[in-house]
Amino acid sequence: MLNRYWVRRELNLLIGSLRRETRKRYKRQISAVQYFLAEAQQVPLQVPSDQDSLRRLLEPQMEVWWQGLNGRLRRSRRGVTASLVAQALSAVIAYTFTVIASFLTSIDSLDPVMEITAGTLWVWLIPVICGWVIVGTQSTHDAVEDALRIKHFDRSAEPQGDSDHQEPSFDGEESPISIRSNWNSNHSRWLGVNFAGDELQKGPVYNYARLFTWWQTANAFIQTSKSIAIEHDAETEATWQTDRISKRKGSQVLNMVSESEISEIRIIHSERFATYPRFSNIPPDVWWRMVLASIMAVTVQWGATGASILMAYLTPPGGLGCRSGSYALYGIFGTISWVALLVSMVLSHAAMARPASPYGPALLGRMAIMLRCGGRAVAVMNAAWLVVSTLFENIGLYDSCWCHGVVLQRGANAWVILFRTAEEFRHEAKNAWPGGIAFTMIVSTLMIVVFALGSKGDSSSSDDEYE
Repeated sequence: MLNRYWVRRELNLLIGSLRRETRKRYKRQISAVQYFLAEAQQVPLQVPSDQDSLRRLLEPQMEVWWQGLNGRLRRSRRGVTASLVAQALSAVIAYTFTVIASFLTSIDSLDPVMEITAGTLWVWLIPVICGWVIVGTQSTHDAVEDALRIKHFDRSAEPQGDSDHQEPSFDGEESPISIRSNWNSNHSRWLGVNFAGDELQKGPVYNYARLFTWWQTANAFIQTSKSIAIEHDAETEATWQTDRISKRKGSQVLNMVSESEISEIRIIHSERFATYPRFSNIPPDVWWRMVLASIMAVTVQWGATGASILMAYLTPPGGLGCRSGSYALYGIFGTISWVALLVSMVLSHAAMARPASPYGPALLGRMAIMLRCGGRAVAVMNAAWLVVSTLFENIGLYDSCWCHGVVLQRGANAWVILFRTAEEFRHEAKNAWPGGIAFTMIVSTLMIVVFALGSKGDSSSSDDEYE
């Protein structure tokens, strides 16, 4: 979501900075490029390192191809459907009424109320699912690749007359944009496992591993689009000045164009874009987006897990027992898995960014593979533990004296509640639970609002924004 917002902002700023004539000529294509880059996060893109091929693809004459690609991606996008909305709302309503009913009914023990802690552990699914629905993804892993299979074209190769309705070709060449499926260098593997790892896997769940390579690709498109737009702006200015002062020579007219614009055009022609950028070439805002996304992920997880731990810990007799301990294990190992995969991604990129070095990348790549495999293993076992813990709750394993007495923490000093009235049970529950439940609901609601605000205007075209 943050990457989508960034690329939309950068290209909208470019459109807004253009002169009116250039904007009218170029804005639809830039909007289509923006949509493609946002949707292409779920695949490992490969663009040519030479500027000539990329410039030909981004010239204004390519607008028809970009509009066609835009349309294909929009048709293959998984949109917001009534069934998805109904499922999300039903989960929210069911959880809300379960909590309300638990406090309104007669409570003769804490067991019915304690079951809500297990339900609260799953609440993080609501903002995550709503986030996927709001932000949106492609319907299949191969949707972007399928959309790119149609060859691009050069409008200058078209025959004259009725060119707007003909489907031209580009001399049989494939589109310079492709999907990387493998990295065949011998030093990029260890025990048959690729150093690049999840970065080469298709699907939105692996977007985290493509943060740096996607930024490199998006930056190549943005910088090339800027150079072409500036070049056309310079031509438009030169033409306007020639019409206004017809007696001046062409060289005098060109001198009126900003020298900084001309120098920027020359510089962009000399740039080459590597697939894996060096860390020193990655700007700080990319790292900040990674930090912000990490904070959001941790907030969603611990907003639900932390509330469950707190409610179980404060419910009498209190302490770190079977319920609160199992919830804490789930949260801790979930965080460990996330950290391992994140560090693995950084190490993988470091190894792939320096493939020519014989020793450093190999060590980094092996560390990345070990962390990646370890993180995946912990994630699988943690998911299984969550299911098992919920089953323990339902079959009554946590209702034993050992668990009720919090022997895990108190040892020989453990004690259990033997005699309580229904009113006392209700009082104990009301003291321990409202804060945790409210905290979970507030965090979930805030995350959904953040997803909605961050994706506002993302799927709509901005063609008429600057009319």
